[in-house]
Amino acid sequence: MARRRNPIHVIGEPMRKGVTWLSDELIRAGAHDRALGSDGFLVMAFLLSWAAPAGSRRVWETSAAQISEEFGWGRNRERASAAIKRATKDGRLIVREYLRDGAPVRSRRAYVVAAGGRRYTDEELSMWSRPIELHSQTEVSV
Repeated sequence: MARRRNPIHVIGEPMRKGVTWLSDELIRAGAHDRALGSDGFLVMAFLLSWAAPAGSRRVWETSAAQISEEFGWGRNRERASAAIKRATKDGRLIVREYLRDGAPVRSRRAYVVAAGGRRYTDEELSMWSRPIELHSQTEVSV
């Protein structure tokens, strides 16, 4: 069975090729145990390093399994999944669902990070948390 990978998008100023910048607030407070913890901080930096600006044609994709493999965290994905959940809870990462015909698409998500890994505003959370609608598969092609 092929592993599903999820696209990574960044909201905000476009990044420069080969350079990832992190917000001061992420560096100073993000790794604290009451925020992201060290694993969550590492996952945010990793996602930001691969994220393509909104509207970009090239979108990098990853998954909790790939993140676990990348950092040698084992195959069970628990550590990576926990880091993703902490980043979401801390308001730095949005994990968008995909919907097809009004139902969630199993094991398919998009990761959305704000430029530099800063926290989202309430307005941004509301706007970017909406599911991504896919075309129906029931359409018959001739």
